[in-house]
Amino acid sequence: MLGSSVEPRVSPEVPEPTSQWREGSFRRILVAFDGSEKSWSALRMGISLAWQHDAELWALSVEEDLPRLPVTVGEVEEEKEWEDKHYGELHDQARKLAMQRGVRLHSAVRPGRAVATIVHCARQGGFDLIIIGGNGRGWLWDALLGTSSRVTRGAPCHVMVVR
Repeated sequence: MLGSSVEPRVSPEVPEPTSQWREGSFRRILVAFDGSEKSWSALRMGISLAWQHDAELWALSVEEDLPRLPVTVGEVEEEKEWEDKHYGELHDQARKLAMQRGVRLHSAVRPGRAVATIVHCARQGGFDLIIIGGNGRGWLWDALLGTSSRVTRGAPCHVMVVR
């Protein structure tokens, strides 16, 4: 579903949801998570909604900073290793936060461009809600160029922008 070179990790201490789904509830929630203050707010909202709806919760980070025109192969490998470690640590912290609320958090890290990767993963994974932090650069920037606005336009499901 969310195939990658970085193996998805799950907090194993929390059992899978078992209740029946109701109309109007969320079953699969995807949180766009880059470690920024806004993405932590989005994650906290995702944890709360997953707990309320007994939903499956995923945190997705996108490695956007890999060199596009590297001088050497080693340059790409070094950056990839750094980003894998960085996002791995963030996702470990996120899983601990979710476990405190009794929510099981799945996580994945993918290389690519943020908007396209988030929308693709939401479509491929059958998510019914994407939660993303607002860009915080002002309404005009957000409306025209912001990641959250572009995800909203391309998403195959509901999108919640957390400010």
